[in-house]
Amino acid sequence: MNICLLLVLLLPAMASAQTGLYVPAGGSYDVGDGTLDLANQNIYVAGDLLVGSGQLTAQDILIAEGGKMVAGTGAIRLTRNWTNRGTFEAGSSTVYFDTEPSTVSTRSLAQVSGETLFWNATIAENKTVMVSDCSIKVENEKTQPNSSSVIVPDGSQASIELCTQGGGGLAEDDDGDGDGDGDGDGDGDGDDAAIEPVLPVPIPLWVLLLMIAGTPYLVWRKS
Repeated sequence: MNICLLLVLLLPAMASAQTGLYVPAGGSYDVGDGTLDLANQNIYVAGDLLVGSGQLTAQDILIAEGGKMVAGTGAIRLTRNWTNRGTFEAGSSTVYFDTEPSTVSTRSLAQVSGETLFWNATIAENKTVMVSDCSIKVENEKTQPNSSSVIVPDGSQASIELCTQGGGGLAEDDDGDGDGDGDGDGDGDGDDAAIEPVLPVPIPLWVLLLMIAGTPYLVWRKS
């Protein structure tokens, strides 16, 4: 059998082997109050995925165009990439960007793309989350330990701001303290940027006159 034809025949099987849950267009899957553990596999949503009050764990999660995930009050845990091309209804859920077991002592990377409004987002220790644009937001609470980081594609430090604080979205962190406010103190309030510059101290008149009168003498001495 031609090797190219063999690869064509095997590609669908290889793809499905990596997909632990596939919700087709027009279909639905309800986690309810249960637990769906697909730690080493992916979730592909083209239909409706209802999380309810349950918990699901996956490697990658992709919501395709026309697909919808209704998170409810549940917990969604993933170790790698989040891609939203459809609809994500956050409810009062929490999305956890966990560290892969194989990279727990180093640094694990997750990529987040597509317009998404999380309710709660928690980033694990030694985790780097790369966000694609300003459409990634957290509405309620973001938990990010000091050992983790949020970056943009060029590697610059960034922050996923809360929507209730200044409108939300992604802000570049020019000072490198991880809070995205650019003031360098790490508290996220941007207060250092508002500090007024120190004004120059005025020179007393007698000092100015002494300098003017003494200049010809110094020039004469030098000559």
